[in-house]
Amino acid sequence: MPSSFESCPPETVGNIVQNLSFEDIGNLRLSSRTMAALSTQEKFESFFSSKETKLSPTDLNYFVRMTGESSLACLVQELTISGIADDTTLLERMLKEKDRRDPKTQRFVRLTEEELAKTKRDLDTINAQRDERVSMRESGKDVELLTKAFRNVLAGGKQARRLALTMNVVLRTEDAETFQSPVESKNRDAIWQAAADCFGCVMGSLKDSKLPVQALNVFYTTMRCSLDLSLINKLRGPAEKYADVLKVVKSLRISLSEWPRGRSEPVQTDSLHDAASDESPGIAGLLKQCPVLRTLEVHWYDTDTDLPHLNGVTLRGLYLSESSCLNFLQSVASVSDLTMVEIKLSEGSFTPIFAYCASEKAGIDRVYFEDFWERELVWFDDGREPKVAVWGAPKGGQTLERSGAEARQPIQYHLGDQYERLASPEEYRWNEDRCREYGP
Repeated sequence: MPSSFESCPPETVGNIVQNLSFEDIGNLRLSSRTMAALSTQEKFESFFSSKETKLSPTDLNYFVRMTGESSLACLVQELTISGIADDTTLLERMLKEKDRRDPKTQRFVRLTEEELAKTKRDLDTINAQRDERVSMRESGKDVELLTKAFRNVLAGGKQARRLALTMNVVLRTEDAETFQSPVESKNRDAIWQAAADCFGCVMGSLKDSKLPVQALNVFYTTMRCSLDLSLINKLRGPAEKYADVLKVVKSLRISLSEWPRGRSEPVQTDSLHDAASDESPGIAGLLKQCPVLRTLEVHWYDTDTDLPHLNGVTLRGLYLSESSCLNFLQSVASVSDLTMVEIKLSEGSFTPIFAYCASEKAGIDRVYFEDFWERELVWFDDGREPKVAVWGAPKGGQTLERSGAEARQPIQYHLGDQYERLASPEEYRWNEDRCREYGP
């Protein structure tokens, strides 16, 4: 006589499985022959496409086991690897004061003896599990286990080449079982440490397993969490060692930051150098190993940079969108001297950017613009003598410099594709100089 669960339609079983962990899915398949047979159906397999595993000894061992031979977990296409950050401030306060804040009334109420005992158990569990993770990281066991799981996924079929991998951080504050977004905590040190651990473990495991990734998300969608930029320069091995991982990457989304001045940096994992070296790939080296990259999204998380007090800003060799450029200029509203050279727009136009620069709100007293590109070379109507010979062009050029009251005048421009550029030694030297300074 089949159980009521076994008699459920495959769609119902699939919806349930979608919310189960690797461990629970495995136990479900082992519960009966009926469930094992049901799990081989194509619709059921599709629910294995998106899964998460945390960087704890328990979760990683389950991940290895569940991606083993003939396991449907090898069909995963969207995988999230989450580092764990613990903020025990609340639990420690509850034990000390023996009360808690009621979420409805926002008043403090006394804890019962049973609640105090549970709080103590939760705190002890969190501390013990943190020690286990530290021991695992220091021994390199985290990379070893994740590498095994990645190799299992790689051996599992064609889906591995379509893998989308997300690095994430989850936070515990209230008890040992509830994980939430880092946005709920002010303990930046714990969050940044978890991000460093996660990045080092994942990149080391990807390199060792040679698991190719089509879409890579590095904390881009995790609120109040970014990767310390210096950690990219501390990856072990030259960029070529990551070629097998990155050669199919079409989308890279990454959130970066700089560790706040005056604060101790995160402890380096075994997968990272103690200092940058000639063999460190760096972000440019990693991007070079992405020959089919089509989408690059970089988010900068500002930790303590005091930009509003800048007086002068120089931007050179940037490729960005209209909105990104305008947002940055508006964030440095105190700037009075602005220099921008070799600026290329990926989308949009310079019209709103120039309008802002010339506005009273911007308060800019001097501008120097040189070699702007909006699909084609920008030609300033009242710019300097052109650097390249152009047939039929009116007075103007590629360089605009204004100061004082002139800096408030509207900036008029048009694109150089309206005119025919004539080959000349001057243009050749101009292109050579640009390539030397900004790359081909």
